[in-house]
Amino acid sequence: MRVGSKVLVGSLILLTGGWPASAQQSGPTLTSPTSGGTLGTPADPNAPFRSATPSQPISAGSTAPVATVAPPAPESGTAVVAPNAPPAGAAGRSGEAPVAKGPAEANESAATSPVPSPDANPRPLQASKSVEYGDWTLECFTPAVAGVNCQATSRVLSADTKQSVLVFSIVYIPAQEASRVQAALPLGFSLPQGVQIDIGATFQSSIDVNRCTAQGCLIEGSAAPALIAAMRKESTGSFTVRTTDLVPIRIPLSLKGFTQAYEAMVKANVREVTQK
Repeated sequence: MRVGSKVLVGSLILLTGGWPASAQQSGPTLTSPTSGGTLGTPADPNAPFRSATPSQPISAGSTAPVATVAPPAPESGTAVVAPNAPPAGAAGRSGEAPVAKGPAEANESAATSPVPSPDANPRPLQASKSVEYGDWTLECFTPAVAGVNCQATSRVLSADTKQSVLVFSIVYIPAQEASRVQAALPLGFSLPQGVQIDIGATFQSSIDVNRCTAQGCLIEGSAAPALIAAMRKESTGSFTVRTTDLVPIRIPLSLKGFTQAYEAMVKANVREVTQK
């Protein structure tokens, strides 16, 4: 399967271990791209991605220099985060800012962390249909998941193509006449700083992480029409996170093929509903 842009974001990989790319080739509609778990309830399920306004300033990461790092060393195993990882904006120990934890930090608190519920990481589904459109892929599932059977997904890999550093999925829900998105990022970045999304020069937004799993951190929510319009118009975008010492790390996102994948996904999901 062809994947999205192959980029170097080694500092995230070195902090977290990333996720093997071979484990990222499919997943159910609006399922955690990192774990295969079903979609949890977002912090605010009705909160759309919003274009920035003067009262909602974009973080300085959009203009700050991006860290240059060496290629990541091959990793084995999966990064681990404590099940009770603090939500974005919460204070950590001794007033420290919470961080999406890597293996070492998670193991320290494992003894006192609550055990995840049995359904925290259910078995991932396999796509019954997969069609590539540039750097995006239409993935469809049989039977449908939560009444919807297709999603458009793009994956960004590390320079050695063995680690996924961003998995971005979007699904159109006919009953709501709206789209929802989910972005999965590795562990190891500062949660209070949030994540900055830039789509060309058309759309900018700074948003919080909704939740973290054992494999990564997730942004979930409804997609404002402005976001979809920008993704259809522009050719590139990016997600920017900050390390614990506030160094910005920019993860490029190719939008090549997005319009075709999105339109095919909408058509398939509408057809699924009308045929019932």
